[in-house]
Amino acid sequence: MLVLLFGLAAAVSSPVKWESAAAAPHEVSAAVFGAIEAGRDIELCLPKCRNRRALQRVATIAAELGGVEVRVRPPVVTFRVKEYRNATQTDGIPATRAWVDEVLAGRRLCPYTESCRRAATGLLPRVAPGPVDVRTAQGAPGLAAEMWRAVCDLATRPEDEIATVLIAAPDLDASFDDFRRLCDDVLEKSLEASNALDIVGRAWFHPKSRPT
Repeated sequence: MLVLLFGLAAAVSSPVKWESAAAAPHEVSAAVFGAIEAGRDIELCLPKCRNRRALQRVATIAAELGGVEVRVRPPVVTFRVKEYRNATQTDGIPATRAWVDEVLAGRRLCPYTESCRRAATGLLPRVAPGPVDVRTAQGAPGLAAEMWRAVCDLATRPEDEIATVLIAAPDLDASFDDFRRLCDDVLEKSLEASNALDIVGRAWFHPKSRPT
């Protein structure tokens, strides 16, 4: 006779440990939202972050994405994922580039965009014209993380390489109200908390937006 005994208690996994060299507030925000985008339990250590109050505020704002518990013990932020999302894999870059050329620029909806090859026009001397970098993101965590990667790129790369970033997030098309809350309660607040409003200008577009 064989007797097989096994435990029924679920094992509690330890969070994956990440360390980031982020120091500037916008770099810290990029690290925080990037950790949430990973969709797993992560212990993020930010030893070079000196503004711990800003770190606390950004992490609190990031928790508004939902589906994640955030605990801050500077310089460590621990993320525990409560809900795992499987976002639709969508490559919308070609269609988005066409939309920029045909609609955004073609109908002059944005006075600063001539085409995908030339944007940020009319903003000299503060900003020199350059190309539009089109990217895609999956779900709210993906959009937030991609936005912060774009902020870091715009802060560090020359404008003849990247003057404007356009991020398409097709998974967020269904509800304008959810998209508006994401922009108002997470994206805008995180930009303000990180002193990034002087780095980037921004505009939000949604297919179900209502004119005011």
